[in-house]
Amino acid sequence: MTTFIYTRESQHNTIPQEVTHLKIDSSIISLHSYCFQGHENLISVEIPDSVTAVEEGAFANCTSLTETKLPSSITKIGKFAFQNCWSLREINLPKSIKAIGYSAFLECRNLKSITIPELVVEIRADTFNGCRSLTTVNIPPSVTSIGNDAFARCNSLTSIHLPLSITEIGFFAFGKCDSLISVDIPDLVTEIRAQTFFGCIRLKSVKIPLSITSIGNAAFYICTSLTTINLPPTITEIGLGAFKGCSNLKSVTLPDFLSDISAETFSGCHSLTSVKIPSSVTLIRDGAFNMCHSLKDIELPDSIKYIFRDAFQGCIILERINLPKSLTYMDIRAFEECTSLRSIEIPFPNNTIKASHDTFQSVLTKAGFFSKCLSCELLNRYSKSCMCYELLYSLSSWGWNKDCGSSFYDWKSVAKTKDANGRLPLITAIEMGWKWAELQNVFVSNMAAIEEPDIVTGLAPFMLAAIGSKSDLESIYHLLNENPVAIQW
Repeated sequence: MTTFIYTRESQHNTIPQEVTHLKIDSSIISLHSYCFQGHENLISVEIPDSVTAVEEGAFANCTSLTETKLPSSITKIGKFAFQNCWSLREINLPKSIKAIGYSAFLECRNLKSITIPELVVEIRADTFNGCRSLTTVNIPPSVTSIGNDAFARCNSLTSIHLPLSITEIGFFAFGKCDSLISVDIPDLVTEIRAQTFFGCIRLKSVKIPLSITSIGNAAFYICTSLTTINLPPTITEIGLGAFKGCSNLKSVTLPDFLSDISAETFSGCHSLTSVKIPSSVTLIRDGAFNMCHSLKDIELPDSIKYIFRDAFQGCIILERINLPKSLTYMDIRAFEECTSLRSIEIPFPNNTIKASHDTFQSVLTKAGFFSKCLSCELLNRYSKSCMCYELLYSLSSWGWNKDCGSSFYDWKSVAKTKDANGRLPLITAIEMGWKWAELQNVFVSNMAAIEEPDIVTGLAPFMLAAIGSKSDLESIYHLLNENPVAIQW
């Protein structure tokens, strides 16, 4: 071990890099900025009672520093003071300390516990960011705010007690705390800011008080262990992607004063089965419920005026949707890839939606519905023998035929149903001479049908398409191309 005594005279000289033990002389009253920065061999430091401050970056990047005892004379620890002291396992913070600068213990990867002195009123930004081994944090009731990223990436922290005195918690304050299981937000905090609990993958319990009025963007992003959350009625705003990727969140009741559901709020909540939307909501933004794979049914209140792009995209088991009378705009892709959608009700006879006849046809076609206008004769053969799910509406202002064009049928059900002769709709449509532009809608709804010969004639589908005056060359080509082995039948 190489020991070096640091005196007033030493302040003007370079300290040898081989020094492993440092003893501060009593003539020193402040450890000035970056005085020992980057001394990678330094293991321990003795600081006398004469020292009152550890200034900015004093021990920054002393990667081998394992121990130092701070005397009761110290009142201040400056910013970056112990940054990147990777080997520091413990440090006593005397009660005399009044202020700790931001990033003071940034990336102290082996620091296991910390007790904040009672005179400290603020835990500043990045103070303990990256303290991966930190398991215990004691915060006194003197603390009123926790800064941005203050405890971010504290991967070993399982719980933390936040005193009632706290009024503010900063952005990403507990972001990426992989082991954090539960947290109670104090009653004086009024907002959960952006990314506060971002990526807390083991977070199971969050107590949100009535004082909270807003939840920021991505506040609980990818909190994959969160199964339920109680949102108090005081909340009026929930930010973009607030619960995005909470794949185990099963149910949520939205607050009564919420005016809109922000973009991607519940995107990727694969386990979400039920959502209660209050009558205060007027707008559902882009991707709000995108990829909610377990969402089977959702009630939209009459207050809804706007439904934007991909709002329910990829809700693969969503079977039914009732569009409210208040609706004035719906994006063409709002229900894209909702492959189980069976009925859509649009009950607004006296309203005009900002879309066209073609817009709704496209929306429904992407969901697996096709107009009865397209297939009246064919449907008449099958609608009595299977469950046909209709789109019900009255849009007389568009001039739709109420007996024909106003019914859209779910071909995912129809295309797999056989008529009295045992024929599937694909075979019947071929016999009727349908062109490929129409026939392919029936084909894609039950592609397996192409592998079965006609039970009446014994012919392969492509052969049946080649018979008669209505024979369509394009249909013959595609049917054979889709099942080339049929030529051997």
